Amino acid sequence: MSAIGTGMTGVALAIQVWGITGSSFAVGAIGLATMVPTLALGLLGGSIADAVDRRRLVLATSLGLTLVAALLAVQAVLDLRQLWLLYLLAAAQSGLSAVDAPARRTFAPRLLPPALIPAAAALTHLGWQVSALVGPLVAGSLLADLNAMVLAMPAALFPALADARFGGGEATAALLYAAIGLGGLVAGVLSGPLGRIRHQGAAMLVAVGAWGAAMVGLGVSPALGLGVVCLVVAGAADVVTVVLRGSILQLTTPDALRGRIGGVDFVVGAGGPQLGNARAGAVAAVVGPAASAAFGGVACVLGAIGIAAAIPAVRRYRVESEGG
Repeated sequence: MSAIGTGMTGVALAIQVWGITGSSFAVGAIGLATMVPTLALGLLGGSIADAVDRRRLVLATSLGLTLVAALLAVQAVLDLRQLWLLYLLAAAQSGLSAVDAPARRTFAPRLLPPALIPAAAALTHLGWQVSALVGPLVAGSLLADLNAMVLAMPAALFPALADARFGGGEATAALLYAAIGLGGLVAGVLSGPLGRIRHQGAAMLVAVGAWGAAMVGLGVSPALGLGVVCLVVAGAADVVTVVLRGSILQLTTPDALRGRIGGVDFVVGAGGPQLGNARAGAVAAVVGPAASAAFGGVACVLGAIGIAAAIPAVRRYRVESEGG
């Protein structure tokens, strides 16, 4: 329920920025506002998690996140329309999450045997995918009752794609966002076989490439239905990537260092997409949203190929069977 609320808050935040500025670049700049504290506190948060009682730390950060959510609600009710305040609250939320997430990720290895770690990672990510599906749909439905603005949806590209490419408005943009969550939900439910993959490094790189290919498909899709399918595929590929990456980190990291390594993982998982969102908004302002999505997808595929070629240890990483 908390994650669903977070998803709805993210939608509302981007909608307010769009309503104040009417700029995809300004919406994408939310990514920059959240990336800075993510990078600054991600590694520090991991070190803190290794040095203090992790349960108490999570309780404290959860309280802070609740306070930020309350402040977002208050400024919306008061209709302050202050762009700097929205960026500041988004940054505060990101900073608290950068401390919270590494601590949370240390719990599973202390509670479960190694054989169940992939399943635990999949189950954790499944919860987030449910929120990614339900949060935007609920928020979109509330907006269609409560807000007459067209294209007032989150992210740097989805509002423009919904209007310029697919000829829709809020409902169409909400569908685009929810499609990623749907793909992730399906992949999470069917993620059992991931625990039997031995060549996890190579499989992770393939999943990264699949995400990039799906983004290329979105950029060239002439119809909404095909674009939604591409996003569903992207959501499924994301689950595979996150589950395998999480399993590799959990199984190769000593408990005393899991908070710090979790901080690195959080910076990559949370900061990377925000930076990409800012990039997408900036590129879209020059070449258009469809081309921006396609170019980003091509870069992702080439990046996966480059990592496989330059860092053989990644593609060669494998998990030994329990029997040795």
